[in-house]
Amino acid sequence: FIRAVARSYTVAGLHRALRNGDCPARRSAALALTYLGGGESIAAVGQALRDPDRAVRFIVENGIGAVWSRAGSMDQQHRLQRMARWNRCGQFTQAIDLGCAILEENPGFGEVWYQRAFAQFSVGDFEASVADSQQALETNSYQFHAAVGLGQSYLELEAVSNAIRSFQWALRIHPHLEFARAQIRRLEREQRERLDR
Repeated sequence: FIRAVARSYTVAGLHRALRNGDCPARRSAALALTYLGGGESIAAVGQALRDPDRAVRFIVENGIGAVWSRAGSMDQQHRLQRMARWNRCGQFTQAIDLGCAILEENPGFGEVWYQRAFAQFSVGDFEASVADSQQALETNSYQFHAAVGLGQSYLELEAVSNAIRSFQWALRIHPHLEFARAQIRRLEREQRERLDR
């Protein structure tokens, strides 16, 4: 399917299909872009997180990370994959160091900012994680994981109002993100209970 689409459509054509096509066309375009799209597709795919069709949203939510990860050079993409593996394996210091090296070359690579924010959070450097999460969102305004991570870091810093705003930010990007909605409800309830005491 992907090979056939790549022969028949340009990435710009897939963007148009994802934005203006009927439901089957949007689903197909979403799937194709998760395999073919790179930095030029971040906005088109990110906007589809708000698509009225649940299947389109599901495809995008599960494939958008691959699009984000292709925003750098091939070498930077390979190093980002290594960085993500180190994060999954708990080798956070190595991930931070590699992230610093990649960002020196390409400070606009949003996924690297997010992965470094994740590593900073994991070693307990919540202020650095806040800064990196904000930078991830500055360079990729659809990085809803970074908005959630920002909220989690603010919770660790006991900045509850900032945490609520961060989870609301995540919902503006991805309105069907139930984790963020549940966090907002819980935190607002706790705030009301404190005020009622």
